[in-house]
Formats: sequence, C-alpha cells, structure tokens
Amino acid sequence: MGPSRMGPSGSRVSWQRDLARHETLAEQQPPELLAAYEVAIRLLDACDVDIAHSSIHKARLAAMYSGAAEKNAYRLALQFLLEKVDVLGSERKVLIADEAKEQQLSAIRMVADLQKWVGGEVPGRQLRTVIDSLHFVASNASPGVQLADLVAYAIQRSR
Repeated sequence: MGPSRMGPSGSRVSWQRDLARHETLAEQQPPELLAAYEVAIRLLDACDVDIAHSSIHKARLAAMYSGAAEKNAYRLALQFLLEKVDVLGSERKVLIADEAKEQQLSAIRMVADLQKWVGGEVPGRQLRTVIDSLHFVASNASPGVQLADLVAYAIQRSR
C-alpha cells in the first residue's frame, strides 16, 4: 500500500490505490471516467491541495510576436507558474514536473536563474520559497504528476 494521509473525517485516504483503480482510463466508458475524476477531486479536498496553473495560448503568442516567441511558450508558462507557486504561502517548496526532455535543461537553468536573480524568459520576480531545482519524472511513475494531469485536463476543458 502506498503513501496515505488522514482524510477530513479521520478515514485513511490511499491516493495511490484509488488512482490505480482507474489506471487504464483510455479503455473506460464515460461513467468510469467520471468516477476517476471524482476520486481525484476527493483526493484534492482530502489532502488540502493548493492548485496553481499557467498556460500560454500559442496562436495568440505567435500572432503577437510574428512567430518569434513560439519556441519559448513552454518556458513562459513555466515561469508564470513558478512565480504563482512561489507566492502561495511562505513554506518551502520542491518542484516535480512531468518529463519534457526537449525542455528540461533550459527549465532547470531558468529555475536556478530565478532563484539567484530576476532571470527568466521575461523580466519576473526572484523565487524565494522554491528550493532545490526542478525535478522531472515520468508521468506513469508518479501518481502526483498523474493527479496534476487530471487537474490540468479539467481546467483546460472548463475554458
């Protein structure tokens, strides 16, 4: 049994077990998909999770800068997300992200630059609560990243 945490009613919440039940979402019908999302929402509530998100509308970015900034879209969104996460409370934070092989090295450098000075894709703010570096993991090996993917999908669908 994986890591768990006490839920609001005192019951033990095993998020790895609950998500594992819904591992093969691609093969599921709408009622099962809805059940998987309900599990994810309950986990977020039970674990008192803060959610920060950032996205870049690539078509608007391309139009605004005549295509010159398209290669920076990932890092722009990441910088905006880092700045949001940094101001969520005063506790220290470690960042874990889904693998993005073509972006990993530049993203790690950007985090380091933002920790030391106001670097980044655009002028921003120095990170004060984000410690260490940005760690990348395979989504299929990290229930936390899978949960973040579910939340990101729900946010994107709501737009």
